[in-house]
Amino acid sequence: MVLPVTTVQELAALLGCDHYRIHDWVAQGKLAVSMRIGRMLLFDESQVERAKGLIRGEGMTKRTAELYQRLPNSTPTTAYVAKRDAAALVGVDEATLVRWVKAGKLAGYTLQGRDRVLFARTDVDRLASERHGGRAA
Repeated sequence: MVLPVTTVQELAALLGCDHYRIHDWVAQGKLAVSMRIGRMLLFDESQVERAKGLIRGEGMTKRTAELYQRLPNSTPTTAYVAKRDAAALVGVDEATLVRWVKAGKLAGYTLQGRDRVLFARTDVDRLASERHGGRAA
């Protein structure tokens, strides 16, 4: 039997992500808790390796991995807009943004270890002006 060796906080520090990401993976069934002591979650070495794969994007489907480019965690997110906000700014549905990514009209990004999709602010502004300019004409 392999003894649990890693807490949520230790695992988050090892992976360079926040502890909320670890809790999300547990809730989604992507990561299994080896032992619970009160509210403390412990992970054995196999789950630590599984988490390392998740942070590298191995848990993503091939289709998703091909669609979105990975940004390093050190990238300042102020130059990017979340999918919901981008859709509102451009005046389209979120699904339309995904179709535009598939068609190559728009680049989508994710931060390493996170599922949230981001779009470059400059691309969103360009699309918004094209759409709003086309309506005014």
